[in-house]
Amino acid sequence: VTTFNQEWYNLGMQDYLPSWRWWWTKNFMGKNATDASTDMTAEFTWEDAWFGGSCLQITGATTKAYLQLFKTKYPLVNNDIFTIRYKVVSGSGTIALTTSTEAAPTTEVAATIVSNAEANDEWEFKDIKVANRGGLKLGGQILAQLGLKFENTTSDFKVLIGEISLTRGTSVTPGAPTIKTSKTMARNYKGVDVKVIFDMTAHDKNSSGRQSYQSIYNADVNTWFYKIYTQQEGGEAVLCTSTTSWAAYVVGAPYDLEKGGKIRVGVSAVSLDGKSESAISWSSYMDVPANQTVEGFSIDKPIIKAGEKFTVAFDDPTHAAATWVIKASENDAVKGTFNANSFTTSLSEEGIYDLYLTMKGTTEVYRGKIQISPAEVGALPVIKSFEMSTAEVKGNEAEFVYEGRENSDGYVSRGMALGEKAFGIPASQLGFNDQTAFSLTFWLYINRFNHEEGGTQFLNIRTASDIWPASDWGFVWSSIQPENNNTAEIEEGTLGFSYRLYGENGGDIIEISKDFQFKPETWYHVAMVSGYTSNRSMYLYINGKLVGGEVAEQALYTWKSSNVIMLGGHAHQRAGIDGTIDEVRLYKKALTANEVKATMQHTTDVSDPSFIGYWDFESEAQSNNTMKSIGYNKTLVAGIYDPTTISNNQYTSKPITFAAGAPFISGTNYKIETLPTWKFKGGEIQTASGDNASGNAVVAYPETGTFPATLTLSNGWGSDTKTIDVVVVEPTGIEDVAVEDMMQAFPNPFENEVYVSFVEDGIYTVELYDNAGRMLSQSSLSATAGEIVNIPVDGEAGIYFIKVKGEEGLLKVMKVAKK
Repeated sequence: VTTFNQEWYNLGMQDYLPSWRWWWTKNFMGKNATDASTDMTAEFTWEDAWFGGSCLQITGATTKAYLQLFKTKYPLVNNDIFTIRYKVVSGSGTIALTTSTEAAPTTEVAATIVSNAEANDEWEFKDIKVANRGGLKLGGQILAQLGLKFENTTSDFKVLIGEISLTRGTSVTPGAPTIKTSKTMARNYKGVDVKVIFDMTAHDKNSSGRQSYQSIYNADVNTWFYKIYTQQEGGEAVLCTSTTSWAAYVVGAPYDLEKGGKIRVGVSAVSLDGKSESAISWSSYMDVPANQTVEGFSIDKPIIKAGEKFTVAFDDPTHAAATWVIKASENDAVKGTFNANSFTTSLSEEGIYDLYLTMKGTTEVYRGKIQISPAEVGALPVIKSFEMSTAEVKGNEAEFVYEGRENSDGYVSRGMALGEKAFGIPASQLGFNDQTAFSLTFWLYINRFNHEEGGTQFLNIRTASDIWPASDWGFVWSSIQPENNNTAEIEEGTLGFSYRLYGENGGDIIEISKDFQFKPETWYHVAMVSGYTSNRSMYLYINGKLVGGEVAEQALYTWKSSNVIMLGGHAHQRAGIDGTIDEVRLYKKALTANEVKATMQHTTDVSDPSFIGYWDFESEAQSNNTMKSIGYNKTLVAGIYDPTTISNNQYTSKPITFAAGAPFISGTNYKIETLPTWKFKGGEIQTASGDNASGNAVVAYPETGTFPATLTLSNGWGSDTKTIDVVVVEPTGIEDVAVEDMMQAFPNPFENEVYVSFVEDGIYTVELYDNAGRMLSQSSLSATAGEIVNIPVDGEAGIYFIKVKGEEGLLKVMKVAKK
């Protein structure tokens, strides 16, 4: 159960990491290359956990695969217990615990955890005892290895491993901690930060012989770790974090601003086996600090279509109103002005839009922040309706149907992931010289900045044959500026680039784009146009708009045929770009402003002889990790290079990794396909199918009750989820009567009274029950077809049941909710 969903700061409470990450084999403890298995994948996931912040996720199809996890050295005795806690998310298969001993480390001793495991929304556990009969025969042995075995898993198999533990006997329940100090530190819309220091000295089992200078450890007070709770006045206690220290800091403890009041912090001690807990020791209630506004805003859709509504809002709902202005990137045409802390609007034309945010007299510009993409690249899924075909389940099976957004599927362009390496075009194949005009255009998405002292490397033209520092400067170098740069007037994210001067080690900074800032998680179209008249010039276009340019004042360093034109890649004191590029074009001329705008779209016209290089990344890489141009010159190649590794005066080429490209361009490789994921608690899926527009599932319910049914439609752009309640009742035994159509209760939920409508004439008994099964009222009536009867409910908000009986017995049970 998720009790707290804020920041998890205490990494010290994460469990021991496996000794081998990851050692997959076809046979137990295989050591040769031929023993390796690639059928399955293991990785940490933070989307779920049994306890703490993460668990181990294992996926894939195999007939048999071993995952060796821990190298150990534990002397075992009979009745020791291995506990494995797991959750099968999808698919099916068999899971076993595998072990070996120090005496025979390559001999498998295994026990089945679960055979033919099937998906379940709940965490399951299996206790496996060390025993001569009916258990693992490891008594008196030293445990050397611990792992898992998977057999006959399906292609959609996914299991989460939340715990693997080894326990002996029963641990003592520790005493409650003594709180020494507690303090509220800060408050914002996420909650309250709280600090607590506590003490366990009173429970030291070795206190009689301990000297004053000796430390007390948790084992001395029968404790594994401590749980930290908070409680707002009038509210419930919430488990927020855990720690092995005698102090803790809770970031964002839950706090309802409308209820207000004070808050307190509590601590309990957990036994060494994790199975018992002391009473909670509470601090006194503390005053809450004044609210602090948190900056930052979000757009509610990752991809937006023309005419589709979207919302821009401050992440902090308590943020004061500000002025927002939307402008078209290409011509600064105003498309909307809003004065609020959030606004909802739509844009009728595809394209790139800048967002201007003004607060307290200061305006910050977010270039290209709003991007309206074409229909052919797909859209965010939408569940228009999700329902059960009948009002309730009678007997065994129920059918569920949904209607979704029809135009959410498509194909998006494929890009290349840089991963802080460089996309490079070797100059030896270009025939350039000192006076050659050229232009390089591309789409760029920056995941995050990993700035070094000099920022992040952008465009660099350099050769591996130069010695340092010329090797890191080259013919041209440029960098995106870090926040703490040496020039105070340069803001973080602005771009500065330099030409290397002839015969000198220095550089001439010919442009710093003070008017433009690159920000992470945004696609930009970049054009760098280098011309030549009496000297070299460089002009920079972002999203089709000129943002700056200048002509070098001095003669330049000589162009070398060994140069490589590089996007990204590490240089001295400059990090590489962590991001994706797409639609890279190289021209042997200086492009005009109109020609730059044309490069923002994909093209099949490569008849211009100056359009020498074109990489759209839709084709596959060659065996030597290079990609051929699809431009006018189809012999040109480019690849991924590591500038930090040089061999024989050449940069080392690396394998190419593809990623989803610019969302404004359609492609052929990256399909955006919407698929449904169903979750039926208490039910078993018999059949299921669906796509972006519609689908259905037939589910069997073996027991009566009320269960949630959840549908998620997801594709590469995101997902939409809806949950409905399913009421499963026993068959009534009434023949030839469609009892589900005879009456309905409405509204649901209701406020003070609920109405029941009758379809047929008859004499009925209506009974009202609360959620605990207590009858609250009973009435008999003679109803005519179409009559509506009101039933007052005086109780508190919650769930109620209405039973309607006819002359032959129970006709219907209806679940209703009072607001």
